Amino acid sequence: MPLPGKYMNIGILAHVDAGKTSISELLLYKSGIIRKPGSVDKGTSQTDWLSIEKERGISIRLATASFVYDDINFNIIDTPGHLDFSSEVERSLLALDCAVLVISAAESVQAHTDNIWVVLRKLRIPTLIFINKIDRSGVNINSVIDDVKNELTSDLIPFQKVHNEGEESVSITPITLSNSILKEAVIEKDENLLLKYLDGTDISEYEIINSLKKLISDNEIFPVLFGSAKYDLGIEDLMSTLSKFFPLANVDVDAEVEGVIYKVEHHKTIGKIASARLFKGILEARDNIQIQGVSNTNKISQIRKLQSNKYEDVGILYAGDTAALCGLKDAKAGDIIGNSTKIKKDFSLNTPLLTIKVSPQNTAEYSQLISAFQQLSDEDPSLELLWLKDEQELHIKVMGLVHIEILKSVLKSRFGMDTIFGNPTIIYKETPSKSGMAYEEYTMPKPCW
Repeated sequence: MPLPGKYMNIGILAHVDAGKTSISELLLYKSGIIRKPGSVDKGTSQTDWLSIEKERGISIRLATASFVYDDINFNIIDTPGHLDFSSEVERSLLALDCAVLVISAAESVQAHTDNIWVVLRKLRIPTLIFINKIDRSGVNINSVIDDVKNELTSDLIPFQKVHNEGEESVSITPITLSNSILKEAVIEKDENLLLKYLDGTDISEYEIINSLKKLISDNEIFPVLFGSAKYDLGIEDLMSTLSKFFPLANVDVDAEVEGVIYKVEHHKTIGKIASARLFKGILEARDNIQIQGVSNTNKISQIRKLQSNKYEDVGILYAGDTAALCGLKDAKAGDIIGNSTKIKKDFSLNTPLLTIKVSPQNTAEYSQLISAFQQLSDEDPSLELLWLKDEQELHIKVMGLVHIEILKSVLKSRFGMDTIFGNPTIIYKETPSKSGMAYEEYTMPKPCW
């Protein structure tokens, strides 16, 4: 049996159009996985593989890819940036060791950026902030940094200086650990180093590096890098910073199996494919696993991993790594593998605000429509199917109009069904903001009948 390696699972997260998919493409290119980076606009990106994603130029489903850099096995999860597909982002967060939050220098901090940041902090996921599009005309880096400090966090350490911002000739230079500003920022956060500094004791670069690693891991400092995916600027620095300073996955292969299913797909011949992150233990093909909330066990028929843009049967999954598990007929996105009670699921980026009636154009296809939505709800449980027996109507929950358009397109392209979506209605919910008193009075004269 081969030995487990070093793993790091990274999420690339952003508000829509910040450039995260382009960054993912460059990471794969720089690591030698692909011969040239794909283009979102041309529909040639590796991580946007659905036809509807290529047509629209936006990410709809989260996508995974792997590469090796500096002897570390990196698994990257490229997530959708559009608010209507927040549930995909939520499930990806369950699998992460670290996150790269991409911010467009042209638009600065946007609404969904703030939503993502709040959840990253709740889950205490070490985060690198990558400010993209520094070549765009009118960009003001100091203004963007001020926005990040005011709206996200003031615990920033820029690792680079930007020159000629807002121009095609833009460039970046690294700030070394010997730089007094960077060094002092680390010392201020580390009580032991601060005491040595006040005593006049020399502090070595080795001590600064170790302290910086711990501060990043503990969510006390957030490195800031700059770049331009358009001009392939800053990507190698991003890879280097992640490998040098960010925490690796914990590889506990001797413990009982614990993991999370963060994505479910359906293949025409293989059937259901569940992408999983394993936190503890080892899984092998033909193993029976327990999914929380499911009474019977599920047997793994195959373990596959994306290698050089092709799925390969690897047969084994170690703690710390991710892979696609085949044969789990009861799996749904977001399910927990094993008996863990520590995997956090009590968070939400957004919840569906609309409900909508869906019907097939051919009324004889209702059973096929329900079957199709059962598959889709395994992939996205936020749809929450509701069959109204008396009215003979199918209702689902959706995030917005773009979500509806995508569902309609998927039902046509994947299931060959023409469907009719009714007018969406708002889901009203009222929650008491604090404890109070209720008063009831009966005012009708007696007898009231």
